[in-house]
Amino acid sequence: MKLEKTLKDIKEMKIQGAISIALAAVEALEDLIKNSKAKGKKEFLSEIESAAEQLIQTRPTAVALPNAVNQYIAEIRRLNGDIESIKKAAFAIGKSLVLKNMVATQKIAENGAKLIKNNQTVLVHCHSGTVTAILRQAKLEGKRFKVICTETRPWHQGFVSAKQISELGIETELIVDSAAMQVMNEVDLVLTGADAVTSDKKLINKIGTSQIALIAKGHKVPMYAAAQKLKFTDKKSSQIVLEERDVNEILEGKKLPKVNVRNVVFDVTALNMLKGIITEDGILR
Repeated sequence: MKLEKTLKDIKEMKIQGAISIALAAVEALEDLIKNSKAKGKKEFLSEIESAAEQLIQTRPTAVALPNAVNQYIAEIRRLNGDIESIKKAAFAIGKSLVLKNMVATQKIAENGAKLIKNNQTVLVHCHSGTVTAILRQAKLEGKRFKVICTETRPWHQGFVSAKQISELGIETELIVDSAAMQVMNEVDLVLTGADAVTSDKKLINKIGTSQIALIAKGHKVPMYAAAQKLKFTDKKSSQIVLEERDVNEILEGKKLPKVNVRNVVFDVTALNMLKGIITEDGILR
């Protein structure tokens, strides 16, 4: 069943990127709706809400996941009529949410591409489908530029970014995370994605983002985060659970029996360290 596979794939990092995870969750719910045997609205809602809670628990930090799922559930709760018409309408709502996100991402791409000039070097951290969309749009507009990708340990999401960006015909380099300081004097612009933008004006994103922000600010290099409105939350940064994953992702089979190893996945950056947030409504500064 698609739900079980999606739960497994999100937990095992086979699906990466906050928006990709959120959309995968919506698609899993669509599949559940399509194959539901529920005979009434109460039973149907119980089935969908149970699946939604399981999906939300897979990644506690990225707010796009609960925001998308909760928005979907809220729309379904408002439906009335016989069970078959409710299922049909619920399925259509899911398709509408996916389409709405595609439109938002394209608008962000267009807004972000305006920041990229000819012959610039752009540094990107981790893997963000939204950032890749910005770079794709800039390339389509005929701009010539180079991209430097950080490897992003321990899951090496930077390898994914580097592969995708290079396949767009953009000159691409890959560096180790700790080389960010050394190469920053070559960089004109820094772009990252976002896992959450909080009410106390903080960006939560892949570990290393805050360090890159410090380095960029020290070198007077503008840094922007790309974030759909789906990633904004009323919560404060202190209310967001910062995920820590299995330490074996770092150890890779090595043994350190007397060492306390931590695999911290996300960090928090004050928005005043950035030049702005690129959204579908424009650039928030």
